[in-house]
Amino acid sequence: MQSLTQRQREILTTLIRLYLDWGEPVASADIADAIGGKWSSATIRKELKALEDMGFLEHPYKVAGRYPTVKAYRWFFNNLIYAPLWDESSVHLFKNLILSAREAAQAIRSVVDEIASSVREMSMGTYVPSEAVIVDMVFPKVDKKYIVGLLLSTGEFVKVFVDESQISSQTLDDIKNSVIGRYLKDIYESRHLYPSWFAELVDRAMQVRVMESGIEYLVDKGDVSGRIRHLITKLKKDDWYERIMIATSEPTIMFSEEFTDGAVKDWMIMVVRYSHRGLEGIIGLVGPRRYSPERIFETLWAAKKALEETDDEANRN
Repeated sequence: MQSLTQRQREILTTLIRLYLDWGEPVASADIADAIGGKWSSATIRKELKALEDMGFLEHPYKVAGRYPTVKAYRWFFNNLIYAPLWDESSVHLFKNLILSAREAAQAIRSVVDEIASSVREMSMGTYVPSEAVIVDMVFPKVDKKYIVGLLLSTGEFVKVFVDESQISSQTLDDIKNSVIGRYLKDIYESRHLYPSWFAELVDRAMQVRVMESGIEYLVDKGDVSGRIRHLITKLKKDDWYERIMIATSEPTIMFSEEFTDGAVKDWMIMVVRYSHRGLEGIIGLVGPRRYSPERIFETLWAAKKALEETDDEANRN
């Protein structure tokens, strides 16, 4: 990415913050007012044109002012230092929700719902039971089909239907004896050694679960429901999850243009990673780029801290 002068950095930062506040293109006069007349509007216009030529800004046709591109947002977030800050009362609130949940997945759902209601934005959460243990395997038979299910230590139950012609009770007993008490991730890595229907069952158990809450807040802002559905569909099917889980930075920010091939524009995802009672995943916000990152991240850090501290406390006990 191109190197910016100190003046360009200050002008670009000011423009982005004004755009976050207003949601409208920002003119040179607006920036001049915001920085107290440090530079003239003519000087600022010259720098804005240079930033536009470098791909940081766009200038809408027949509209005064400019707005930041994805490249500008990426620069902005990469240059902000977000220390893990949180309000202890928020951590306490999240902990109470987590401790009242009977199962780990239910705890994540409660956290996601609370994030949405507290910041009035659409929240999301994912989890994979990577550290879950297989507690039991059942296989009742109904109408010439076996319902083969795995009960996980997270409280989840995952099942497949298998025709009786593909299976025998001895095979079921042998598989059950070989998987009970073992980590799901270990079985997943060796699933090719099992019958195809059991490999399918293990694949289902290891799929990324995506949950969302607060879609009504986006609808209230006039966002089209079709775009919401498209974005959520991509979240559930794309490889974005793996990219986030191996990202070195945290919080992690992704822009909708980067994983929808431009089909959904001007949206972003801001997430933090967590681990809790055998689950690993992310929690975060999905929505228009026009909201204050500081306010959002304080809530996400509080939720992350609550999830991981309750996990540590449970392990000590």
